[in-house]
Formats: sequence, structure tokens, C-alpha cells
Amino acid sequence: KEAYEQEINSITSFFEKEIMRLKSDLDKEKWKRLEEMERLTKAEDESTRKLLERHNKNVAELTGGNEKLTSDYRSLEEKYDRVVEDHEQAKRDHDVLAKERIAKDRAMEKD
Repeated sequence: KEAYEQEINSITSFFEKEIMRLKSDLDKEKWKRLEEMERLTKAEDESTRKLLERHNKNVAELTGGNEKLTSDYRSLEEKYDRVVEDHEQAKRDHDVLAKERIAKDRAMEKD
């Protein structure tokens, strides 16, 4: 009976040690996975940060380009308005000169 209990104790001890080893291995694996997830998260964060930087740079460039185009468009509108105004003034001046010329020609015909 004593040999039997010794055998059981030996087996029990073996399995307790094996269970402890497996728990230790499991904890090590768990920590490795947590470290790997943290590393991946940092890599993703870095990648996301770089994407955001690139996006913000592109937005800034597009905004600047849009502002320049808006400014150029307004400048062209102002130039166009001046050209139209100059054209209308030239037309009025021409009409005045034409009327003066007609009046002068008629006056000369009467003389």
C-alpha cells in the first residue's frame, strides 16, 4: 500500500510540475503575444501617423492651390470688367465723335 501511495504521489508530483510548466509556457506565450500586439499597434500607429501627415500635406497643398486659383480667377474677373468698361467707354466716345462728325458734316453741307 505504501509503494502504491508513493507511486501516486510521484505521479501527482509529475503532473503538478507538468501543469506548472505548461502554465509558465502559457504565460510566456501570452506575454509574447501581448508584446507582438503592442509592436503591431505601434507600427500601425506610426503608419497611420505617416498617412495623416501625408494627407494633411496634400490638403494644405490643395487648399493653397485652390486659394491661388480663386485669387487668379478674381483677378481675371476684374480685368474682364475693366476691359468691358473700357470697351463701353470707347463705344460711347465713338458714338459722341460720330455724332459730332455728322453734325460737322451737316453744318458744312449747309454752308
